[in-house]
Amino acid sequence: MSRFATLTLSALGILIAWRMLTFTPPNHQLTGAHTAAQDLFEGLVDSDLLVIAPDARLQPPPPDAALAAAWRSENPEPSAMQQVHDLYGTAAGISLQDQIGLWNRSRRLAAVRDNGASSGVTHAVWRAYGCKDDRLINTPALVDASFGYVHQGRLRLGFSPWTAVASTSDCIEWRGEFNAAKPLSLNVLYIGRFMDGMPEGRSIAYAPPPAWNNRPTPTCLDRNPQHTNQVGEWRIPASAWQRTPQGGWKLSATLRLHPARNPSLNAQGLQVGVSESKTQDEAAKCTPVWHSPRPGSGGAPAIWSVTTIDGVPLLDSELHPTPEAERLGLIPLVGYGPEDYYGLGAMLGAARPAGRLTLTLNSRLQTAANAALTKKLKELDTQDSRSAERRAALVLLRSDGAILAAAGHPQPPPLNQVTHWDLTAFSRIYPLANPLQMRAWEGVDRHQAAGSTLKPLIALAGLEASADRPQIGQMLRGLSVADFKRLTGLGLTSTRIDPYAGVEGGHPSGGRHTIKNFGGETLQNLLNPSPSRPRARCPGQTAPQYDLSVASALRESLNTWFSALALQLDGTAADRYQNDPRPLNQRPQPDLRLIGTMRQLGFGSSQSLLAAPPASLGDRSPQMSVDRIDLLGETPTPLRWIIAQSAIGQGVLVTPLRMATLAATLSDGAIVHPHLDAAWNADPVRLKAPTPLGLDLSLVRRGMRDVVQAGTAAKAFSETDPEIWCNTYAKTGTADVAQQQKTGQKEQYGTAWLIGWHQPPGGSDRLAFACMVTHTQGFGGDVCGSIVADLLSRIPDSPSDSDG
Repeated sequence: MSRFATLTLSALGILIAWRMLTFTPPNHQLTGAHTAAQDLFEGLVDSDLLVIAPDARLQPPPPDAALAAAWRSENPEPSAMQQVHDLYGTAAGISLQDQIGLWNRSRRLAAVRDNGASSGVTHAVWRAYGCKDDRLINTPALVDASFGYVHQGRLRLGFSPWTAVASTSDCIEWRGEFNAAKPLSLNVLYIGRFMDGMPEGRSIAYAPPPAWNNRPTPTCLDRNPQHTNQVGEWRIPASAWQRTPQGGWKLSATLRLHPARNPSLNAQGLQVGVSESKTQDEAAKCTPVWHSPRPGSGGAPAIWSVTTIDGVPLLDSELHPTPEAERLGLIPLVGYGPEDYYGLGAMLGAARPAGRLTLTLNSRLQTAANAALTKKLKELDTQDSRSAERRAALVLLRSDGAILAAAGHPQPPPLNQVTHWDLTAFSRIYPLANPLQMRAWEGVDRHQAAGSTLKPLIALAGLEASADRPQIGQMLRGLSVADFKRLTGLGLTSTRIDPYAGVEGGHPSGGRHTIKNFGGETLQNLLNPSPSRPRARCPGQTAPQYDLSVASALRESLNTWFSALALQLDGTAADRYQNDPRPLNQRPQPDLRLIGTMRQLGFGSSQSLLAAPPASLGDRSPQMSVDRIDLLGETPTPLRWIIAQSAIGQGVLVTPLRMATLAATLSDGAIVHPHLDAAWNADPVRLKAPTPLGLDLSLVRRGMRDVVQAGTAAKAFSETDPEIWCNTYAKTGTADVAQQQKTGQKEQYGTAWLIGWHQPPGGSDRLAFACMVTHTQGFGGDVCGSIVADLLSRIPDSPSDSDG
């Protein structure tokens, strides 16, 4: 097969590939009336005329099915025989045969690709032959995304598209011919079981990730254990090249592979496929299924213009990302082309008539955010070995919810160094490292526990409760040492809190379970300035107060104080729930103030990031992922312990945009809704009036100001301009997300956070921010504090909408 044919095959694979096959099977949405091919397919299935082979191939009835039935003296249903006739005698039938053929050719295949073009090879071609009969094999196959573990956790760059063939043979011989100006080592990735290769090189078989490999095998696939090591790499040394009479170099390579079996029932974007289903009354079984195309997947896309607020174009005339979009790190938002279903370009391409969308994103702020984030991550990469797993985001929000910048890590590699198959397949096998996610608002996992950045929200819950719970209002304002101990049981020397202290029966599992302060801090820390922290002298501002109020607790981020507040809020409800004699599934949900406040602010729900989309866009839009805030979960006991943990952000999983929105709400005093659209066809978006909180936030704001001036972020901001130091409000967070490893040792990393806002002294728009960096041994104040301080130092005091 020529390299031109290889590229054609790859393009076909790109057109039918789906992006983001990560957490759940594809959501096949109906797009309207059934087609004739679909009706024919479903008729064949209902008549049991489509048989599923052990490798999940679909076997249609033969053309002479009616004659064979007559020969066997059978009397088949006329409708079934009409379906056989339609399968082989109509345009819909021919189309369906093509679909079935593509599906079947994806079930057993051998494939190769190399990095020659990116290494200096001037000519390369692979052809496949039968090992025994030396027959050229030219039945192109589609490479399923389930083979994406060829990347082994790190996206490989510079490889050609797959050259793949389908075969029922036990041996395929690939023959490659290469030319180059000088000898060079060549890496060949393959799909199939390695048998042998010439010239001699090093072959490495790659195993799937454990989570992937341990999944149960679908009932319609045989369980041959040899199916696990079906992917690998063959490394040919530079010494294998031979000099040509013309002065160049050539390489002839032979690679023998046992074809691989597709271990997945993913339909790869084809309309026909196989699905395994299981009901309560019957065992799992596989059935043929028809997947309707996604909305907007047919026909030429509408060509939209998409620009930043300051006029930088992000899509070209074919809905591919512009060089500016790539430079700004916005390919995860706009997508890699019209076939990228989850990209903004493809979403708009399905909406007609075409038009102009102006985004709220500001290219100068986006550039500054990228620079600040990248600088710190490079520094972290030299300090530890977690860079391959690390994810990070830095988002900047205007106080009215306009998203001004959204930097993320990792970013997609340059699109000229990777195929679309790689992006799709890598995203499916390694979803946590998916380079096509907008880290600021897509994806939530255990590494995204909010940590102490959730404490301002706990304070909000306390402020709401203080209207009918005077003792909580007094606690927020600051009790005396004696009164604080009477209310919470904590004294000045307390370093930890037991949520079940004084509760009859104690912790349900027995023993003592406590939440402790970082570094053995005590309540005494709230009353005395830390000698090791710089303190700002800001004109016209009062100095930080040292008392037992919520402001001091925010400044020092004292865990026991906030756990005590949460227990004051919801401890009684937790006890009622815990002591209810009924089974868990029969108990009424407890009315928890923490949950109520979170949901009031939008936590726990998905949200469209387009404030005023046109009707033609339907329900497609960039979405903020759902936070995980269910404090009850599958085993909602011991509830007091869960509440105390949630008060310090453990177990509450969030996106950075959600936390930036919380900061914007605190700065504005009203519930802010984030959005990406500034104008449609030059018509400015009209925003709904925000819902006022109706609370006195002065204590929370004072505490967050003191975090920067004398608290847990003071060191990071101490070298910034006084206009930054004196006008920035923040809350640090360091989430303990480490788990126990198989060796018995605990993972040595956490997640660093910083949320807050900058309030320029001239009265310009407040800029809310959120920073998140996973897989780091640093603390939120150090890691994200330095990132945000750097960001604010890079941007002007009052960036306008038009000039950035």
